[in-house]
Amino acid sequence: MSPTIYFIGAGAIARNHADSVGLLPNADEIEIAAADPTPEARERFAAAVDDVRLYEDSESMLAEPVDPNDFVVVAAPPFTHHDETIAALESGRHVLCEKPLAPTLDEAKSMLATAAEADRILGSCNCRHYRTPGTERVKRLIDDGAIGEPYHVTWSTRRQRGRPGIEYQPESKWFLDSSKGGGGIIMDWGPYEFAALDDLIDPDRIDVMDAWTAQPETGVDPEKIPFDVETHGGATLVYRTDEHDVRVTYERASGTHGEERDVTEIEGTEGAIRWDWTEAGTSTVTLATDEGGDVVEEEIDVTPDEEIGAHDRPLVYFNRVVRGGDAPIRTGEEAITSVAMIDAIYQCVELGEPQRVDLAKIA
Repeated sequence: MSPTIYFIGAGAIARNHADSVGLLPNADEIEIAAADPTPEARERFAAAVDDVRLYEDSESMLAEPVDPNDFVVVAAPPFTHHDETIAALESGRHVLCEKPLAPTLDEAKSMLATAAEADRILGSCNCRHYRTPGTERVKRLIDDGAIGEPYHVTWSTRRQRGRPGIEYQPESKWFLDSSKGGGGIIMDWGPYEFAALDDLIDPDRIDVMDAWTAQPETGVDPEKIPFDVETHGGATLVYRTDEHDVRVTYERASGTHGEERDVTEIEGTEGAIRWDWTEAGTSTVTLATDEGGDVVEEEIDVTPDEEIGAHDRPLVYFNRVVRGGDAPIRTGEEAITSVAMIDAIYQCVELGEPQRVDLAKIA
């Protein structure tokens, strides 16, 4: 019996994952199955993937016999993640779930508990930009004392027009409906960002001091479908460790009338570091320090140990973990920390009160 990778959802992101199967060392022995209620999605998946077994629903698909190395990729919209992941885990299969792992922290905790009960691995696709070569070099520089004591991070990405469901993937209107996606641009990109920040700073707890969201209007805003998610948001955060507190100025926009901006910088008492945290290939880290009263900058080129693209990383790395190896992917309790952060930010916006995330207690 050959191991099978099962896809729940056969849309664009599922096809991206299926393309990654060819990069696996055991690709020749892997079979592929996919379930989607939409005939057009099944047809497009079949046209893109050879020898795929197709189903109209995941229940029928998961009734197949189980191989110990089987795993399921949940690639349907976020409002389905909890129930589909629970069913897949209870079928005896490991699960790699698209981000966000779940729209709410309670659902994420339920998924984690089921994985523990089933003795299966639960992984999140928030590893696309996790432990990239540049970020790993930044961590080493900080640990080596290159910037002294870190005290502030600027984590800001602003796009004027790149809203999921409108300018980006316009066919996926569920992005615009909070009942289906759980939130807007913070829910969409936060899983990546807070996984990277958590790993970089390694806090014991995080305080969300203030948070805000907005939906700037444009001439192409949809009017006849639900559109109730933020396209611009931000927060003031304090990442607390035993040694020091690091304040984080966080901002993310997929739609703003302001200028576009992309800044990732961590400042310390003796220097600062800028880098592209999303770059999975060769990247440049800029280290700024003082020399005789003047700021001097050093550019450090960082080359990855292996060339694996951002969209390939989740499936390739999860396959390694399932087979007993190690890979830069967040599984188990680590898989739900980003959900806790996003939940706290939305709670802060709704209640107008600071929120605390205790990483030791979120599970």
